[in-house]
Amino acid sequence: MLQVSVDLREEVDELHSFLQKVKPEDWIRETGFMQWTTWDVVAHLHYFDLMSTLALEGEEAFAPARGEFIAAITKGRSNQEIARERFAALDAEGLLGKWRNSAHALAQALGQSDPKRRLAWFGPDMGVQMFTTARYMEVWAHGQEIYDLVGASRTDTDRIKNIATIGIKIASATICSIAAPNKAITSEAKIAVVRLIASQENRDRTVAITVSESPVSASTPPKASMSSWVSSRTISTTSSTVIMPTKRPASSTTGAEMRLYCSNQ
Repeated sequence: MLQVSVDLREEVDELHSFLQKVKPEDWIRETGFMQWTTWDVVAHLHYFDLMSTLALEGEEAFAPARGEFIAAITKGRSNQEIARERFAALDAEGLLGKWRNSAHALAQALGQSDPKRRLAWFGPDMGVQMFTTARYMEVWAHGQEIYDLVGASRTDTDRIKNIATIGIKIASATICSIAAPNKAITSEAKIAVVRLIASQENRDRTVAITVSESPVSASTPPKASMSSWVSSRTISTTSSTVIMPTKRPASSTTGAEMRLYCSNQ
C-alpha cells in the first residue's frame, strides 16, 4: 500500500470529521475561493474523485468523461456549475457521505496500484504516486478554504510532507531556469536552494518557500537535467525533524532543504 494513499485517506477522514461539525448555514456561505460555498468545495472533490476512478479504470473509461467535461468548459461552463448540476439532488449530508465513500474507494485503489503506472488526466499523464499526491493536495488545499470560512484553527500533521513534495516538483523547472539558464553544471556553477518549512506556529498554515543561491560543493552529484538532489538536511530553530519525500517525519513541525542541480543537458 502506498504511504501517500494512507495519508490521503487520513486527510479525507480528518476533513470529513470537521465538516460534520460545520453549521448548516455555513454550507451555503461563500469561501474565499472563487465564491465557492462549502457545498461547492465538497462537490468539486467528489466530482474529481469520480473522474480519478475512471482514469484508474483506463483510457477507454476516462476519455469520454474527459471529453464531455472539456466540451462543457469550452462552452463557458465553470467547474462549480458542472458539479452543481451533477449533484443537484444531494443536500450537505448526502453529498458528504458520498464524497467520503468515493474518496475511500479511490485511496484504496490507488494504494494497491503500481506506483509507476501512468494515468491519463486533463494535462500530462502522471504516475500513480504523483497522481495520489495530487489528490491529497486537493483535499488539503480546498479544506483550508472551509477552515478559513468558519474561523477554525487547523493543526498540521506530518502528512503535509506531501505538499512539500509537490512544491519541490512543480518549482524545480522554474527555479532551475532562473538559477542556471542554458548552462551545464560546473564546479563554479550556482544552484538554487529551496527550503520548505511547515510549522504549527505558522499562523497562515502554509508551506513557505524561500530561494537563495550557494556554490556547488565538492559533493555535487553528476550533472542532471532539470532534476533535484537532496544534498543536506536542515533543521529549523524550532524543529526536531525534517521533511523528506522518502521519510516520514516524527513531528509536525518540520523543515527541509532541497538543492536543485540544473542543466540543459
